[in-house]
Amino acid sequence: MSGGVERRAEARQVCNETAQVKILNGREETMLATVADISSRGLKLLLAARVEVNTPVSVRLGGRILLGDVCYCRQAEAGAWWAGVALTHSISDVEAIRNLMRRLLEAEEEGARSGNRLTGQANNPWPCKGRSG
Repeated sequence: MSGGVERRAEARQVCNETAQVKILNGREETMLATVADISSRGLKLLLAARVEVNTPVSVRLGGRILLGDVCYCRQAEAGAWWAGVALTHSISDVEAIRNLMRRLLEAEEEGARSGNRLTGQANNPWPCKGRSG
């Protein structure tokens, strides 16, 4: 709304970066998008295809994965759509999570080779003691 008063709770930051969008409705479609702007509560995407309102999506932007639901989708121009995404979760350090998962799998494989299980054994990668069931 040009010349109008901003009614958003949080200001949006102009982004204009390419992101990978995954549609999480069972078909697992993936497409590229331009993130026009972003805030801690949502983002505006420019897409090449229409996405239904209330569709859950993940948006991979740099080293982050943002999860949310499409709250609107309007035609921008021929072959392009503006989609608003209300964010529900953000995973900030995807590479660190990948490294942790790799180390856990390696520890599990090592434990299987040596006959130890991850729970309660010397090869346990968890920093705390849990109850074994």
